[in-house]
Amino acid sequence: MSNEEQAVGPSILDDQPIRSISDDLYGYARLAEHAVGFLSIHSRSRSVVVGIQGPWGSGKSSLMNLMQIQLCSMSRQSARRPPIVVEFNPWHYHRVDQLLTRLFRELTVKLRAHGSKLGGSAVVDRAVAGLAAFSKLLEPAAALAASGPEGKGLAMLAGIFGAIMRRRPPVDEDEALEATRHEVSEALAGLDRRVVVFVDDIDRLEPDRLTMILKLVRLTASFDNVTYVLAYDRGEVEGAITAALGVSGQAYLEKIVQVVLDLPPLDPAVRRRVLVNRLMETVTAAGLGLEATDVDHLLDAGLSELVQTPRDIVRYTSGIGLTSGLVQGEVNARDFLGVEALRIHAPRVYGLIRDNPLFFLGPANAFEDQGFDGAEVAERFRELCVGVEDMGRPSVNRLVDDLLPAVMRLRNDVTVYDGPRLNTLRQHRRLGSHVFFPRYFLFGVPHGEIAESEVSRLASTSDPASIDAAMGRYADDGVGGKLLERLLDHTDAIRAAGTQAPWLSAAQRVSKSFTDQSPDYLHRYDWQRVEDFGMAILDSLPGGAERAELLSKMCAHTEGLAAHSDLIRLLSNNTMSAARELPHDTEFISREHFTKVQDALVERIQAEVGNRGLAKSTGRGLSTVLYAWREATDDIFEPAAFARTLIATDGGLFQLLEGFGHYQESELQPRFRRKDMSNFVDVAKLESRVREIRDSRDATLSASQRALLDGYLAADLDTL
Repeated sequence: MSNEEQAVGPSILDDQPIRSISDDLYGYARLAEHAVGFLSIHSRSRSVVVGIQGPWGSGKSSLMNLMQIQLCSMSRQSARRPPIVVEFNPWHYHRVDQLLTRLFRELTVKLRAHGSKLGGSAVVDRAVAGLAAFSKLLEPAAALAASGPEGKGLAMLAGIFGAIMRRRPPVDEDEALEATRHEVSEALAGLDRRVVVFVDDIDRLEPDRLTMILKLVRLTASFDNVTYVLAYDRGEVEGAITAALGVSGQAYLEKIVQVVLDLPPLDPAVRRRVLVNRLMETVTAAGLGLEATDVDHLLDAGLSELVQTPRDIVRYTSGIGLTSGLVQGEVNARDFLGVEALRIHAPRVYGLIRDNPLFFLGPANAFEDQGFDGAEVAERFRELCVGVEDMGRPSVNRLVDDLLPAVMRLRNDVTVYDGPRLNTLRQHRRLGSHVFFPRYFLFGVPHGEIAESEVSRLASTSDPASIDAAMGRYADDGVGGKLLERLLDHTDAIRAAGTQAPWLSAAQRVSKSFTDQSPDYLHRYDWQRVEDFGMAILDSLPGGAERAELLSKMCAHTEGLAAHSDLIRLLSNNTMSAARELPHDTEFISREHFTKVQDALVERIQAEVGNRGLAKSTGRGLSTVLYAWREATDDIFEPAAFARTLIATDGGLFQLLEGFGHYQESELQPRFRRKDMSNFVDVAKLESRVREIRDSRDATLSASQRALLDGYLAADLDTL
């Protein structure tokens, strides 16, 4: 085995039956031993057809191989002569006529080999000569079976064979055929050992070839001292018989097969052990972090009912062996195994989830924006699932519920996820996170997203210049907010690198690019990411003094002032407990330390006012800065005085409106709550100025300016 093959491990195997007792993982050797024991004591005076019945992939071929091994083993142990074993594979012969003659050639080859070991044998020579003559006589019948309209030759052969069985007076050709068959049978009965013919996978043949095989072993080649062992799925064979002959498949098969061995289902404990071992080998080779307890969890969640047979186990673990290396470090290993189980064993459910992420992820805004409430969304989800094969299976439903908790909420007419729950899903790279959901189906990182390896590398860097450059680069590419969201889960690495200040500074410096790109809620959400990131950075610091020191340093930066003001507002004593649940007491930042932070903020704002750059630099964040200023200053009239100076000029008025507008997705015209603005300006005077500009300068206004004016005039005092 090459080094590459060894590296891949045992999970990448084709679906081949075992050929050694040492490879028996499921206890089939014991069953094979007892089956062979039965055959060995059976009378050699007549032909017997044994059927090994079981579903596809249940291990029938492996059992047949073990029976052959046991036949030789028992003969050596008991001093019995080993049987002559013939493996006949009907798949090798594509024409019906070939089946009638190829079996006898296989028998002839085995008998000649047996005769040569004995140094020559008259009995063997007689059997070989008889088989040759019998095969020659069958050639016209074989040609007849392959000629003419499909089924006509078979029906005629069936009449000939039926005449033999009913002992009708034969015609001359039939008399010669029967006499030769009888001679072959007598010759084989005289052998010193039994002949056992193994015929596998007859259930995968076309109906005409399948029925020909059955007639062959029961009628044409029903020789004394010969046992036929057939392996098949009973349901498949009975259906094919009915389709080919128009008779009861069950009754027909019962007439052909005298001894039936139904392959028992795998012992659940054995199946579980084999599956766990193979999965652990596979994911370890791929570098996925997985514990045995994770596999136990999946098995209890429904996986054990999806993976039932040896073939199921091979297909499942081989599929994972192929894909797991593509998602290393990008997904939750346990969830990935669950998704792969659906891909391989419930593909239509897999496609349903892949193609309908909104229903399975659970964020409510996509539905609420369309006017659907929880009950309506749940009903649409149920309609979506109607007719999807496997969606009604309890094991599939349990597995889907475990992978995607949003589905359970849909079943209860609830479509909203709370923030902490979504954060937990993201932190653990779960399938239910909108960040990681696509990676499970693309087997990698989607275009426009950031690989976990890159996020980990950036979080671990200690170079402030690299941090600033990376933040700027990703912001320019439109994924700055996504980077911050991913860094939320790497604050431990940032703390270890001692780069809390450079990261928070870089994030706030580019925050304006998140809010000024277009009037849609996604960019407002990116600004929220800056706030979340800031809280996570503060949370990673050891105490209130360190947090206050970092916040005060941030006040020195003009860029990002709106985002920083929002963060300070969030931390104020009268809003912190209501705005965000934190695992800290009121000393997260003491009042003394927090007052110093507010003083630093006011100082920075006043400096910007003096430089006449506050409104321009904060843009849509102006209202946040004004509120933070109002809450932090000793002179509550100072922010209002500044706002009144803005109204005095046309440019300042537009800056004020832009800063207080509420922007909705795909809406150019913002909405206003005049009551908010009344804390800083006389709304009646502001309306007068707005109407004055609207009426006198309409022809010179830009579309965005007109939208600001019209939006304000459409607003009432209290509501958006």
